[in-house]
Amino acid sequence: MATNGKVRFSLRAKLIIMVLAIVTISTGTLFLGIYRRTVANMTKSVYTQLAEVTDSLEKQIRTINEMELTKLRVLSKVELLRDPEKPLDEKQSFLTSILKEWDSNKYENLAFYDKEGNAIVADGRRMNFGTRDYFSVAFGGKEYI
Repeated sequence: MATNGKVRFSLRAKLIIMVLAIVTISTGTLFLGIYRRTVANMTKSVYTQLAEVTDSLEKQIRTINEMELTKLRVLSKVELLRDPEKPLDEKQSFLTSILKEWDSNKYENLAFYDKEGNAIVADGRRMNFGTRDYFSVAFGGKEYI
């Protein structure tokens, strides 16, 4: 088989090497194509599932927020809070008692603001919020979240 330091292969060996090379290249090409397609499909599937989960969470959050806003809207109709003759302390005392009945983890403070923006905060201090954006919006008749 070897002549003058060169290896000579028989026709049979050459055919086997060529067939193995074709099979290896074909398998590699096929694998690469399938891999790329699988990655693309899995990526699309993950993004689709993330979008579905996000939509579901958005709906749940909107529902929870709407429930809380409904509670606050009902609270805003209470005659004691609407009476301009009632002092701020009495209104705040009422709101503090309401907050104890509600889930206190949801609210840091529940306060009544008079028309100048004065309120009693959670630690009992009187503060003025009249220059804050949310105060201006709320006193303009719109809800502010």
